[in-house]
Amino acid sequence: MNHLQAIFLGALQGISEFLPISSSGHVLLFQKLLHIQTSSLLLDISLHLGTLLALIIALRRELIHLIRHPRDPMWIMLIMGTMPTVFIAMMFQSFIEKAFQSGETLGAEFLITGILLFLSENRYQQQLGSTRQIRISHALLIGCAQGAAIMPALSRSGLTMATAIGLGISREEAVRFSFLMSIPAILGASIFAIKDLTSVPSPLLSSLVLALITSAVFGYLSIRFLLQWVSRHTIKPFGYYTVSLGILLLLNQWIFHIV
Repeated sequence: MNHLQAIFLGALQGISEFLPISSSGHVLLFQKLLHIQTSSLLLDISLHLGTLLALIIALRRELIHLIRHPRDPMWIMLIMGTMPTVFIAMMFQSFIEKAFQSGETLGAEFLITGILLFLSENRYQQQLGSTRQIRISHALLIGCAQGAAIMPALSRSGLTMATAIGLGISREEAVRFSFLMSIPAILGASIFAIKDLTSVPSPLLSSLVLALITSAVFGYLSIRFLLQWVSRHTIKPFGYYTVSLGILLLLNQWIFHIV
């Protein structure tokens, strides 16, 4: 992996981590398209640490509030939302690793992500834009969605937002809760990956640092963009994109075999 590829993958990760289009699916897809050969573990750690940094900066006010108010009910919601994710990750670790290695499920997963985005918006509009408060039962369901999104192209932000919006929670609240929930998820995944890390080859170090910085910058911009977008628009455009990409990948897999 050279510096240009590192910058490209960092930008791709930063943009797609928080938009509901699946970062891991896009990074895996372009690694295959561009034949980028590097340690997937090292790259994954660098990219996720970058997006974690973006989250901390973008949500610093919310995080400071939670630290200062340890009895805030949001703590319970975040804990309840994180538990199913941890359970699913532990139960299906080997299956998930095989999915990442093969990439054969990318098309179907992008398609599922898009369909869920459409369904959530339709249900939200049927409820006349009701704005329910997040309850423990909601947090558990959203946590299950986040757990399912450990698969490569099932968008974590997409599934958590879709679940929250489908439950009648406002788009803005759904996005903020999705972002807050992603902090322990990304941090846990990074720590889990780092424990298997033995060393970092010196020639690769500068590329990994570039990937981290780029993913942090583009991740921050992506967060700010989505928060502004959902205050005025639906998330259906992201559904159109992921459905289209999923169909293209399935057609390639079944018929064209270009990639």
